[in-house]
Amino acid sequence: MKVNLFFEGIPAVAKVVGKRAFEFDLGGQTVADLLVELINEYGENIKKILWDESSNFDPSVQIVINQRDYVQIDKMAETQLSEGDTVVFITLLNGG
Repeated sequence: MKVNLFFEGIPAVAKVVGKRAFEFDLGGQTVADLLVELINEYGENIKKILWDESSNFDPSVQIVINQRDYVQIDKMAETQLSEGDTVVFITLLNGG
């Protein structure tokens, strides 16, 4: 199935994949499948950007599906994607 990916506020991803937004042909059905396939397609550099030093998905990166559903880190394996979904990766910025 094809999903639309957008990486907002994560310029390092655009450097690795060559663009900030693109259509991705997903073989799996869940957000966890998408993450695995991104690593398989674009290599360990994607993992270094989206995972922290402890090999956990970086909690400062939020995933939003179709501009309404935030994906919880512990629900990625069960969060289903559908043909044509828009998946946005956004970084949360902290300031003081």
